[in-house]
Amino acid sequence: MEKMSAASTPIAKPILKTVIMCLFLISFMFCISVNAASSGSCGTNVTYTLDDDGILTISGSGAMKNYSSYSDSENYTDAPWYSAKSYIKSVIIEDGVTSIGNAAFYQCSNMKSITIADSVTSIGRYAFFACSSLTNISLPNCLISIDNYAFYGCSGLESITIPSSVTSIGNCVFQSCGCFIIVDKENEAYCSIDGVLYDKSLTCLIKYPSVKTETSFIMPATVKRISAYAFQSCSNLTNIDVSDNVTYIGEGAFLWCTSLKSIEIPYGVKTIYANTFYYCSSLESVVISDSVTAVGEWAFSFCTSLKNVEIRSNYLRAETNSFFGCNAVEVVYRRKNGTYGGLSFSSSTTSYDNRRLVEDDSSLYIDNIDTESNTFDIVIDTSVYGGESPAEYLDGVYILADEALLEVEYEDGDGNTIETASDYVKYYTYDDDKAVFKVQYNNSTGNEVAVRAKIAVKSSADDEDTTDYYSVSQLIS
Repeated sequence: MEKMSAASTPIAKPILKTVIMCLFLISFMFCISVNAASSGSCGTNVTYTLDDDGILTISGSGAMKNYSSYSDSENYTDAPWYSAKSYIKSVIIEDGVTSIGNAAFYQCSNMKSITIADSVTSIGRYAFFACSSLTNISLPNCLISIDNYAFYGCSGLESITIPSSVTSIGNCVFQSCGCFIIVDKENEAYCSIDGVLYDKSLTCLIKYPSVKTETSFIMPATVKRISAYAFQSCSNLTNIDVSDNVTYIGEGAFLWCTSLKSIEIPYGVKTIYANTFYYCSSLESVVISDSVTAVGEWAFSFCTSLKNVEIRSNYLRAETNSFFGCNAVEVVYRRKNGTYGGLSFSSSTTSYDNRRLVEDDSSLYIDNIDTESNTFDIVIDTSVYGGESPAEYLDGVYILADEALLEVEYEDGDGNTIETASDYVKYYTYDDDKAVFKVQYNNSTGNEVAVRAKIAVKSSADDEDTTDYYSVSQLIS
């Protein structure tokens, strides 16, 4: 009897047919997914074609459509070729097209080249977002504007030349993009020096390329503004000499500068914005000038080597997470009146204790230190309350010290001395817009005593039960 082959058995035939059918359906669906964006409209008079070789051609006349990008829950755009973005290898924008729309080539991560006709005068925001395989791009000679985040995340770009025609470069255009930037010498709005992008007058530093290998950078003295994320991921820089004329430092300006050792914030800067020095893991010391009044969220977070912060400001507000992850930092609080103090920040606490230093509408300091009588004053300048008694605002003062060596002595409004062993005090003297808490401390060891005062201030403007905490420290010999 002739032996039946496996393919001819009654059981094998249905299985084989099923496998073939599945392969056919997969192939069919693959073709649909690729060809779904094969051609169509992308503007009033602009069309596109995506061929089998992965070449996307934009042709016609006038502006491309602006597309939306969605990044809250999913990263995608409503550009018609987005579903086939992984198949796009190159893009050709033909003569007659006048703009590249917003988010046009969003996340086309396999696109390696693009040809742009000279008729294009504008590039929309997020136009080349995360086009990480793009290594070079020739911008058209008639280009006028590049909108926000246009080349964000183009990590493969090695260099880019800004033509003379460009008059507007938006915010964070080259964020997470470490390329050298060359500006045509005839450009009247921008210039570049050694690959660093500035405005023409050299008053604004826009972008420092993270691919530069230098370890030190001296900023031109003319610079007054440092743009957001200007030095992001410049991991080779150990020292940055910031111009004394700088009055503005943008958000995230030094984000992930992991080799930076020290920084001094010049006088004139008012705010250290969010993420400015985030994850500068080698940063050891910071000097904050007396013009700074606020430190934003995560500004120095995860600066794990940070040991010393010198604060020269009379008024400074720091968010609770400004120094998050800085486990060993000692904050030296240097006031204009010559007193000094130290505040320690802990990554484990999320309360305001020792994090909000001094509110920007109040003044808290230690004064009248007498090491012979072992007394000092804790003073709150209450002139912000219109010269009225601050009784309704002051909830109390907590006096804390190493090894519980402190006793409290203070005077009431009639000059009577009152002593108590309690750490919670409600008595104070009030004169010349100042609430004064007089402290008597016991220093039997003769060593330095670390004193920390925490003032709880209630706001009763709207009869609300809200309390802010203010802290100051002092080392007393």
